[in-house]
Amino acid sequence: VTVSGSELKENTANLGGAIFSDRGKVVLNGAVFTDNEAAKDSSGNLGNGGAVSLAGGSLTATGSNKFSGNTAENHGGAESKRRRP
Repeated sequence: VTVSGSELKENTANLGGAIFSDRGKVVLNGAVFTDNEAAKDSSGNLGNGGAVSLAGGSLTATGSNKFSGNTAENHGGAESKRRRP
Protein backbone atom coordinates (compact mmCIF):
# COMPACT_ATOMS: atom_id res chain seq x y z
CA VAL A 1 0.00 0.00 0.00
CA THR A 2 1.23 3.51 -0.77
CA VAL A 3 0.02 6.58 1.10
CA SER A 4 1.05 9.80 -0.60
CA GLY A 5 0.02 13.33 0.37
CA SER A 6 -2.89 12.10 2.51
CA GLU A 7 -3.99 12.56 6.11
CA LEU A 8 -5.18 9.57 8.14
CA LYS A 9 -6.95 10.97 11.19
CA GLU A 10 -8.90 9.66 14.21
CA ASN A 11 -8.93 5.97 13.24
CA THR A 12 -9.07 3.12 15.78
CA ALA A 13 -8.15 -0.56 15.44
CA ASN A 14 -6.54 -3.36 17.45
CA LEU A 15 -3.53 -3.47 15.11
CA GLY A 16 -2.45 -0.27 13.39
CA GLY A 17 -4.89 2.51 14.16
CA ALA A 18 -4.63 3.76 10.56
CA ILE A 19 -2.74 1.01 8.67
CA PHE A 20 -2.13 -2.70 9.30
CA SER A 21 -0.07 -4.80 6.89
CA ASP A 22 0.65 -8.53 7.13
CA ARG A 23 3.82 -9.28 5.16
CA GLY A 24 3.15 -6.46 2.68
CA LYS A 25 5.07 -3.40 1.60
CA VAL A 26 3.99 -0.01 2.99
CA VAL A 27 5.31 3.19 1.42
CA LEU A 28 4.68 6.58 3.05
CA ASN A 29 5.36 9.75 1.07
CA GLY A 30 4.27 13.03 2.63
CA ALA A 31 1.61 11.33 4.76
CA VAL A 32 0.13 12.81 7.93
CA PHE A 33 -1.05 10.58 10.79
CA THR A 34 -3.03 12.40 13.49
CA ASP A 35 -4.81 11.08 16.61
CA ASN A 36 -5.01 7.42 15.53
CA GLU A 37 -5.29 4.74 18.22
CA ALA A 38 -4.42 1.06 18.58
CA ALA A 39 -6.72 -0.21 21.33
CA LYS A 40 -6.65 -3.58 23.08
CA ASP A 41 -9.42 -6.00 22.22
CA SER A 42 -12.01 -7.25 24.74
CA SER A 43 -9.54 -9.92 25.95
CA GLY A 44 -6.85 -7.30 26.61
CA ASN A 45 -4.72 -8.37 23.62
CA LEU A 46 -3.08 -6.42 20.81
CA GLY A 47 -3.19 -2.60 20.86
CA ASN A 48 -0.01 -2.26 18.76
CA GLY A 49 0.96 0.54 16.38
CA GLY A 50 -1.06 3.68 17.01
CA ALA A 51 -0.62 4.82 13.39
CA VAL A 52 0.99 1.85 11.59
CA SER A 53 1.42 -1.82 12.49
CA LEU A 54 3.41 -4.29 10.40
CA ALA A 55 3.49 -8.07 10.79
CA GLY A 56 6.51 -8.76 8.63
CA GLY A 57 6.91 -6.93 5.36
CA SER A 58 8.54 -3.53 5.03
CA LEU A 59 7.99 0.15 5.67
CA THR A 60 9.60 2.82 3.47
CA ALA A 61 9.19 6.47 4.42
CA THR A 62 10.07 9.15 1.87
CA GLY A 63 9.32 12.84 1.81
CA SER A 64 8.12 14.58 4.94
CA ASN A 65 5.78 12.34 6.97
CA LYS A 66 4.22 13.65 10.18
CA PHE A 67 2.99 11.71 13.22
CA SER A 68 1.08 13.56 15.94
CA GLY A 69 -1.09 12.38 18.83
CA ASN A 70 -1.08 8.68 17.85
CA THR A 71 -1.39 6.26 20.77
CA ALA A 72 -1.20 2.53 21.44
CA GLU A 73 -2.35 0.69 24.55
CA ASN A 74 0.48 -1.83 24.13
CA HIS A 75 3.43 -1.18 21.77
CA GLY A 76 4.39 1.62 19.39
CA GLY A 77 2.51 4.91 19.58
CA ALA A 78 3.45 5.76 15.99
CA GLU A 79 4.64 2.43 14.52
CA SER A 80 4.98 -1.20 15.58
CA LYS A 81 6.64 -4.02 13.66
CA ARG A 82 6.96 -7.68 14.49
CA ARG A 83 8.59 -10.52 12.63
CA ARG A 84 6.62 -13.23 10.92
CA PRO A 85 8.05 -16.75 10.57
